[in-house]
Amino acid sequence: MDTRDLLKGAVLLHNQFLRTFDYETRQISLNREQTVLAADSSFKIVVACQARA
Repeated sequence: MDTRDLLKGAVLLHNQFLRTFDYETRQISLNREQTVLAADSSFKIVVACQARA
């Protein structure tokens, strides 16, 4: 699918109970306007885990 055809889109992180993570100190969502498109109109979303201290 060509991403230029998408009008709206979003990614939201939540747990298995649909509770969101700490949105006050971390970014937990990314919408279409916040993504940066590559020359071929693709985009990459990286989700990383950091162990608690």
